[in-house]
Amino acid sequence: MNYNTYVNTNSWVHKLNPSIKFITLILFIVSIFIPFGFLYQFVLLGIALIVYFNAKLPIKKLLKLFIPIIIMFCILLIINWLTYKSPGLIFDLYNSSNFVAKQNWINTSNVIELDGKYFVQGQLWGATFNESSSNIFINNGAYIKYSGQGFYIVENISSNEIFNKITNDISNNNLRYEYHQFSNSSYYFYLYSKNTYSFSSYAITFAVYVSMKILLMVLIITIFTSTTSPMQITYTIEYILYPLKYIKVPVSEIALIISLAIRFIPSLLEESNRIFKAQASKGIDFKNGNIIDKFKSLTSLVIPLFSIAFKKAEELSNAMQTRGYDPRNKRTKYRSYKINFIDICYLIFFILLLATTICLISIQGKAIIVSTWIYDCIQILN
Repeated sequence: MNYNTYVNTNSWVHKLNPSIKFITLILFIVSIFIPFGFLYQFVLLGIALIVYFNAKLPIKKLLKLFIPIIIMFCILLIINWLTYKSPGLIFDLYNSSNFVAKQNWINTSNVIELDGKYFVQGQLWGATFNESSSNIFINNGAYIKYSGQGFYIVENISSNEIFNKITNDISNNNLRYEYHQFSNSSYYFYLYSKNTYSFSSYAITFAVYVSMKILLMVLIITIFTSTTSPMQITYTIEYILYPLKYIKVPVSEIALIISLAIRFIPSLLEESNRIFKAQASKGIDFKNGNIIDKFKSLTSLVIPLFSIAFKKAEELSNAMQTRGYDPRNKRTKYRSYKINFIDICYLIFFILLLATTICLISIQGKAIIVSTWIYDCIQILN
């Protein structure tokens, strides 16, 4: 079985209207990239897995999806380690709490409580929080209301000039900082050492967060391509783009091009595998040698593959011309895909999912976007 193409099983997901499946695919991808926290991502993952297993798709196909995601996670982790030195901080956590991922702030480690407000700091390996830089604020005329665990509540910063002097002094003392302004002249500050090799919980959080979104997107696209045949995809594209016909866009030709491109992929993969084995039997080494040698070896694979692709395209073009095919002519449909009750329910579910997400953002504001996903990972790491 080829795990990269359409899998023909008798499931209700396969029987769904292909246009409905495509619309729900777009709705789900939009939901994925709404910046909610890990709890929301796991809900989406649960929904996607339910649809996947209801489609009776092989588990081996699912497991293969994790290999590129793990590689992507490692790359993101290295990039975040080099670019993000913040430990992952949330200011005034009590007022930022929300019913989507509400935690017990009081019993959480690394939490500072002050006047009924809670401040969370993540882990910072290879660097330390600075607790001996009060003079930086005092020398610039600011008043320190609270200091402890590298956390400072500073008042009387009455102008941008004073703020810039403070931040410059922090940098000159080889320190990093994070701040949050909560009134005209009052700020929250976190100060920590500027070590290039330091590693923070924020870097892990961000890598996991982005990898989770990529996994969800790949998974839902795999479900769509595995349960929708190339012919159905062609119909879907033509159906979705049909309104563009009124502005003279050649929708039928675009759908035909995409359909033929999708249909050529399995045969070209098979041809590339055949060429690879033929060239290897002639003594061409694709694995060993330096980059130049590998590039030369690769040309012996790419050039014949391009030649075969153009030959197949020419043969297909001649066959279509001899049969009098004209994509501009009005054509009847061999199959008619009707919208059934289950299609409507499937579509309504994903519309409600996206609408609920947007409503939660409108109700909770930016607090739910910022605090939830950072804190979820900090909670695990602490």
